Amino acid sequence: MELWQMTLNEYRQSLKGQRVDRGEKGFRYYNREGQIQANHRNAIELALQLGRAIPPEVLKGYPHITKH
Repeated sequence: MELWQMTLNEYRQSLKGQRVDRGEKGFRYYNREGQIQANHRNAIELALQLGRAIPPEVLKGYPHITKH
């Protein structure tokens, strides 16, 4: 399932326990809520620009985003 096909909650769940490489600083758990929300919103916006069919349950979380 692609990121833009998941609800924000499904995306959060998919990240549980994942770590991302932070270069020389080593690894940190990927759990910053602001970053998670921004990544998800950006994926939705890009998918809309590309003409992808976003599931209604995903768009429900973003009432301010509409397809033009």
